[in-house]
Amino acid sequence: MSADTTKTILWILSILYGILIVGSFFPIMMSPFLFDAGATKGRWVTFFSIVAFPILALISIIAAWWLFRHGHYSAAKWVFTLPALSIIGFFVGFSMP
Repeated sequence: MSADTTKTILWILSILYGILIVGSFFPIMMSPFLFDAGATKGRWVTFFSIVAFPILALISIIAAWWLFRHGHYSAAKWVFTLPALSIIGFFVGFSMP
């Protein structure tokens, strides 16, 4: 893909992740209440997934723009899939006993 298309994708995803980072503050504040019924492996996975999402999103925004600036357009788009690990971990945590 061209640099212009990649730049458009990066702008859209950067804005989206920025909104999601701000929106994740409330779930992060409420995440300790997951352990009210006791700590299990699934709850720990869910907890760390909730806490890790804004960190991974911020890292992906910074890394993607750095890669774009250095001409690695394909890698810049793939870096934006990093927060998906947190989302997958969230659903895996809820499915664990």
